Amino acid sequence: MCACGCSAADGNRLGQPHLPPGHDLEVSDGVQFVLNSFDRHSIVAISDLPGCEELHQFLQTLVQSPGFRSKVNVVVVDFGNPIFQSVVDRYVVDGELMPESVLRHVWDDTTESPSLTWDSPVYAQFFDAIRAANLAVPKERRIHVVLGDAPILWRKVKTKEQWLAFRGQAREQALAEKVDEILNRHERALVVAARSHLLHVPGDSTNARALIEKTHPGQVFFVIPESRFGAGDVYKEIEAREAKIPTDSIALLQDTWLGSVPVADGESSECLQQAADAVLQDPTGAVFALWQAGTHNGAGVVNVPNSFCWNELATPDTTKAGDFYTGLFGWGKNVQQMGPMTYTSFMNGDRPAGGMYTPTPEMGEIPPNWLVYFAVDDTDAKLKKANELGAKTIVPAMDIPGTGRFAVIQDPQGATFGIIKLDNPPA
Repeated sequence: MCACGCSAADGNRLGQPHLPPGHDLEVSDGVQFVLNSFDRHSIVAISDLPGCEELHQFLQTLVQSPGFRSKVNVVVVDFGNPIFQSVVDRYVVDGELMPESVLRHVWDDTTESPSLTWDSPVYAQFFDAIRAANLAVPKERRIHVVLGDAPILWRKVKTKEQWLAFRGQAREQALAEKVDEILNRHERALVVAARSHLLHVPGDSTNARALIEKTHPGQVFFVIPESRFGAGDVYKEIEAREAKIPTDSIALLQDTWLGSVPVADGESSECLQQAADAVLQDPTGAVFALWQAGTHNGAGVVNVPNSFCWNELATPDTTKAGDFYTGLFGWGKNVQQMGPMTYTSFMNGDRPAGGMYTPTPEMGEIPPNWLVYFAVDDTDAKLKKANELGAKTIVPAMDIPGTGRFAVIQDPQGATFGIIKLDNPPA
């Protein structure tokens, strides 16, 4: 989670002509940057990336850092239903032991429950981290967590229309009111909430940040975690330029090359320095998500045409990545030489769980990423059909002896994936 320090000359040498001009990013340690920001702003806000392990590890480190409690009285989150505020107070502030079945209602029974937005272990870990830090100090010095979602009582919601009434503007208003209460008490708070609540959008006076700044102008400092900014493949150019930066760092955006990049695709998108104040990034590896099955068990059809069949990690450091994933998931490794490339198959017991390789120089600059593959019955025909529908061919159809015929495609919205006709599909 950092911002980078490669020069403009580095970017041109890497073949990145599309990035805008601007000053290089000046990188600071992320935790210390946030703590120092409280000397100038009452509210420091960091946008959530739902379920992102890397971001939430940074947040846990932040709230448990020695200087955090001396700067901050309150943490406000949008991933909690204020109906359960007393539950969080008893657990986080009073230190009361609480069954997970009770505590989970805080982030499970929210306005976003139907989409499983916060159905991830990172949210329980976030509350645990603050509770652990609190238990080390007297009660009067403990940090309070304020739940900032709209107060929805699901047993009274009978229709979709009733549910939607608690979303949209109701959520913006609920979060803004919680922050206003803190500012009116002349306290300081860390806010962790969805990006849409926190962006400064010119002409929009309805999101939570705009509502807060109507009565407390200049009090909110917004740090946006790096994600896929800009249009098309711009994010790949950004990641390549930031490949050598230290982890867990933050950089100001104003007047930098990254600050001039649009937040999203589309001519109407504001640039980053208009929407946010600083950027938090993690260039050390590929982004991935964890899944703990609940009522939905995941993919029900795999390894047959038109379904998921493989995922593959491209990384510049297979040793470091291999140690990470085998340590995290308990996988084994099967290493093979495939021509000039060393290819690793991750093994979950005796079944392959995914692949890993280091891109060769001939492949050009490929940032660390996980690529998903879908099985097809005819790679060439499916590639032709994709192009007719507006896709772009990234890697043309070619054969992998003993494995199958594959191609890599970018869809019209910019998402990249692979297709493959397997020679010997798994049973």
